Amino acid sequence: MISVSSLEKGHGGRTLFRDVSFRLLPGRRIALVGGNGVGKTTILEIVVGHQRADAGEVHRTKDLTVGYLPQDLTDEVNDTVLAHVMAGAGELAGMEEELRSLEADMASPDAAKAEAALDAYGEISTRFEAAGGYQDLPSLEDYLLFARMIHAGARVGNVAEPLVLYRVGAGSYARRGGLRLLRSELALQREFRRTGFTTRLQMMRNLVIRGGYRVAPEGLRKAGYGTFFARRDRGSGRG
Repeated sequence: MISVSSLEKGHGGRTLFRDVSFRLLPGRRIALVGGNGVGKTTILEIVVGHQRADAGEVHRTKDLTVGYLPQDLTDEVNDTVLAHVMAGAGELAGMEEELRSLEADMASPDAAKAEAALDAYGEISTRFEAAGGYQDLPSLEDYLLFARMIHAGARVGNVAEPLVLYRVGAGSYARRGGLRLLRSELALQREFRRTGFTTRLQMMRNLVIRGGYRVAPEGLRKAGYGTFFARRDRGSGRG
């Protein structure tokens, strides 16, 4: 978290701003909007530590890493915009590369290598999430992991029976829907399409079915589960 308190800054005898206070909380996306010359860039450079304020304070949580892309680049850039921005992620970008490598190793026919990769993946993914990774796919990170593993050549098997026998708690229906999860679902399906894991037609099908499920009322999601899964479980004679 970043906390800004009572900032003041002047330039050339003119006060750009005074008594500016706000907080930047984890996971929030905030836009700073204003006309030219009102001090937007100056505020950002004070927050990241590139300038000093005439008055006020900026507090950052311990071990916080700040990435900043200035509006005027001083060096020649040959990368894409996305690659250049992600280069500022530092350790986070490095961990993501390592996770991608481990995903390929988990698909290895060598059982020992695959098991070692799985153990390492759990440890690194925990650090990756704690450092701010997976922000665009809350609650659906595992789907992306499975897709990457399959895309890398991992063998899959039918595990329908454990899914049928799965018991859903009262709060599970609420967690499976809502605008937050819908946004996560849209991001997941876009990533599937971008990596070639799904075709355009498959992506549209998934958005209609899975996206519709996310926006359906909680009672309808509960009824749907009971119709398509619980009834099948009872019909099989399992208690």
